[in-house]
Amino acid sequence: MSAKKGCTKEIQQVRDILAGIESGWVDAFLILKKVEAEGSWKFAPGGDGGFEGFIQTNFPGKITQNLYRKAISAISIYGESLVRRVGVHSCTYLVRDEALKGRKKIVAKLEAHLKKHGVAPLPSVVREIVKEVCPAAFPEKKVSTSTAELIRENAALKSRVRVLEAEVSLLNAKLEEKKGTKKKLREVA
Repeated sequence: MSAKKGCTKEIQQVRDILAGIESGWVDAFLILKKVEAEGSWKFAPGGDGGFEGFIQTNFPGKITQNLYRKAISAISIYGESLVRRVGVHSCTYLVRDEALKGRKKIVAKLEAHLKKHGVAPLPSVVREIVKEVCPAAFPEKKVSTSTAELIRENAALKSRVRVLEAEVSLLNAKLEEKKGTKKKLREVA
């Protein structure tokens, strides 16, 4: 490869490898779907812990029950081809109830991204696409209290603590006084 030619061939090789990785995940999940349907997982290591136990035992740190379920759902909703190209790790965003309402627009935007970049978008990009099409899929977290309210509440609580500490000191003094009185009565008797 000369410096003038660039690395077009190498870029395509990397894109093909990455596409193969994403496609491989789909193949793995489809195999697991078949294993689950047949029930043969029950006789494999970890099978006595349910299908989730089977997955955790045989694929620790690689496949979770949650990822498996969402990938299988995405394959049934969006099709095997799209999930192969987008990647199973993006399925979390694709199968949200709110996202399903804008499925056609989401697919169009994903296809445009794939056409433009030639590789699967990162899950964060898929999240942004889903959020753009269906904002309800990612509701904004509302902060109900302002900083000023928190400062006022904190000051009020500190004041209450000082009052309670004073009451405790007063009660401790009374207790000591009573103990002293009982001690004097014993000495007199």
